[in-house]
Amino acid sequence: MNQNSLLLYTYTVNDMGKESVIFTRRDTGQGDLRVLQDLPMNGNRTHFLPGERCFLKIYPGLINHETTMNTGEVLERKNGLSEEHTEYLVFHESDHAKTEYPPVKILEASWEGKDCGEFRNSGSTFSLSEKKSGILRVRYATTFDRYCISAQAHTLILFQVFAKSETSYTTIDYTEETDSDLRQVTLNVRDACTGEDVEGANVYLNDKFAGVSRVDGTLPLGLIRRGTYSLRITKEGYADSDSDNIRNDSFTVE
Repeated sequence: MNQNSLLLYTYTVNDMGKESVIFTRRDTGQGDLRVLQDLPMNGNRTHFLPGERCFLKIYPGLINHETTMNTGEVLERKNGLSEEHTEYLVFHESDHAKTEYPPVKILEASWEGKDCGEFRNSGSTFSLSEKKSGILRVRYATTFDRYCISAQAHTLILFQVFAKSETSYTTIDYTEETDSDLRQVTLNVRDACTGEDVEGANVYLNDKFAGVSRVDGTLPLGLIRRGTYSLRITKEGYADSDSDNIRNDSFTVE
């Protein structure tokens, strides 16, 4: 396969289902209802300025639920989106463990090394007939509903979701004040030969992982102070940006 180069452009703009790998041992017995901030959709940001959008995920999707907020507004809602996860469930002298998200379909399950026998699952809980120690690798599909939230003033939003006897919540931070040295920056990763947007590229800013480019090649970096930043971009099938002969190893925010 020819090694293509990545060409980076910067501009400001403000979608992505990725498979994740999670090491977990959740055995608290809590319910399956969860609401989380969608970090990839939010450009890995957890603080927002008034007028910016924050995306949330409610698991599981396609269930009857109610939501409340103390302030702010819902701009958009999409139901029944799907994604896959791979988790390693740790049983330590235990007869049950929980996945991070509620599975709607088990795609694959196998013990790592030592076989602890048959298991059964109900929602997020995987159970054994007796207490044992081992690691179960589970690949599963799950569904979620996505909400798009915003606020027009500096505030802290309490977003709550209720379904049957379960409840979950998250807070959305719009309290950050504007700094004159901060700029809203989004990167766009493109193929240097074709000019086409590149999805799934890993972006490193000052040697720190900044995120993965979306389907349209963009990656919102949020608020960044003025200055020059080193940049490295990697993706399977492409030469790393710091090993090609294109001057794309840094950029300046003015």
